[in-house]
Amino acid sequence: MKLRFKILIAVTVIISSNSYSSSKILCLHGGGGSAASFNAMPGMQDLINELPQLEFVFVDSPLRSGTWYEDPPSKEDPTQDRSWANDSILFLDSFVEANGPFSGLLGYSQGVPMALVYLAQSETHFDKIFLFNGYLPETHLGLLELIDEAKPFEQQTMIFLARNDIFFELGLSLKSKFANFTEIISERSGHYLPQQSDPVFTDIIQFFNVEPSLRNYKLRIFSSQNMLDWNLINETSVSSDHEILFLKAEIE
Repeated sequence: MKLRFKILIAVTVIISSNSYSSSKILCLHGGGGSAASFNAMPGMQDLINELPQLEFVFVDSPLRSGTWYEDPPSKEDPTQDRSWANDSILFLDSFVEANGPFSGLLGYSQGVPMALVYLAQSETHFDKIFLFNGYLPETHLGLLELIDEAKPFEQQTMIFLARNDIFFELGLSLKSKFANFTEIISERSGHYLPQQSDPVFTDIIQFFNVEPSLRNYKLRIFSSQNMLDWNLINETSVSSDHEILFLKAEIE
């Protein structure tokens, strides 16, 4: 007679959200810009000065053009290639591994659609997303497909737009990709981050200061026969609004 055993392994995994949180914000500049020019923008300097507890980390695009992905041949001839931004995705993965972790992802102008593509394609997790003066990659249908397949993004997200920005109408579509967003609209900022004198600046600071209500973690389960060579057998996402999380595993 064949006997079956059910083994219950009471694995108590304590995850402290404080130990996993970071004060770093990864910042993606606009197309044709640079890390230095984005850092020097008056509105960005106002953010940095108002939020000394945060570290804003600026990264340059890996492309010579200073864009995160190349333009299509023409607006009437959009790209279909889903790998159009792969160079930047791989570059950002390496940058995050070397310089992270980051609690937030901030994009400006073309850095906004790049942020969405990165969220859709990378396993990197961010607690909060900050999008300034952005739009969807509507002339890159392959990239738009990636975003649509991954939506709705669950992170707490701030979408900043300005009525006198040439991308204002395009930017209004951004919120359709997020489940948990705050849209802030300036009447005068143009295609720039709002400065401290803008009436909506305090709303932006308030969003930065609000702690995320829900944190997400990657849970990976490994098996081994000799405690030396480990094989990944399962991976899942775990969400919690508590600082301590207890997990239990069963083997049957």
